[in-house]
Amino acid sequence: MKSLFFRRSLFVFLFGSLIAGTATAQYSSNWFGVRAGINVANETFSQLPDNSSTGMKVGALGGLTFEHWFGETWAVNASLLFDQKGVTEEYSTTAQNRQYTLPSGFSGIYSGDDNFALNYIEIPVLLKVAIGDGDVRPFLNAGPSFGLLLSASESTTGQVAPATDLKSYLSSTDVSLYIGGGIIDQLYRGPMITFDAGYAVGLTKIYKTVPALMTTSGTNFPAPIDPSTAKSGDIRITLGVMWKL
Repeated sequence: MKSLFFRRSLFVFLFGSLIAGTATAQYSSNWFGVRAGINVANETFSQLPDNSSTGMKVGALGGLTFEHWFGETWAVNASLLFDQKGVTEEYSTTAQNRQYTLPSGFSGIYSGDDNFALNYIEIPVLLKVAIGDGDVRPFLNAGPSFGLLLSASESTTGQVAPATDLKSYLSSTDVSLYIGGGIIDQLYRGPMITFDAGYAVGLTKIYKTVPALMTTSGTNFPAPIDPSTAKSGDIRITLGVMWKL
C-alpha cells in the first residue's frame, strides 16, 4: 500500500513539475513580431504667447518588435518603429509675437494655424513586468525611447509663414521616457497577442536652433511660439502579434 501511494505521489509530483516547467518555458523564450497603432503627439513649451494654443496631432506608429522573457514575470522588449510626431499651433487675430525687433511695417499680430509633421525611426527599449499567471495577463513596462529624425514638413494657414528648410533647425535625435502597460494573450500553441498604451515624455529639446520664417516680402522673423524649449509628449497605442523563435 505504501509502495502504491509512493508511486502515485511520485507520478503526481513529476506530472506537476512537467506542467510547471512547460508554463515557465512558455515565457522563458524569445519572441519576434510586429506592432501597429497610433501616436497622439504634442509638444510642451516653457510658455505660450497670449491668444495662442497648441493641439495634438494623430500619426501612424508601427514596425518590428523583439522580446526576451527571463521567466514568467520579467522581459525586455526592443522595437524598431516608424513614428509620426508633431504639433498643431493655433493663433487668434490678436496673437502677439514674442519680443524682438519687428521688421518695418510689420505689426507682430498673427492669425492662422501652423501644422508640423515630424517623422522618426523610434527605438524603445523597455523593461516589462507581467502580473499574475495564466495565458491572459496585464503588464507594466517602462524605459527609454530613442527617436532618429527622418523628415519634417510644415503647412500653414492665414498670416503664418512656414519655416525655410525646417529639418535643418531640428535635432537629429529625440530621447524620451516611456511609461505604460497593457495586456498579453498567449494563444494555445500559437502567437502571443499584445495590446499596450502609454505616454512618452520628451527628455531632450526638439529644436537645436530657432527656425526663421519667411514672409511674402522676404523678411525673416521668429514665430510667435518660441520653440527653443519644445519637447515631445506622445500617447502611444499599439496592437501587436509575436511568434516564438
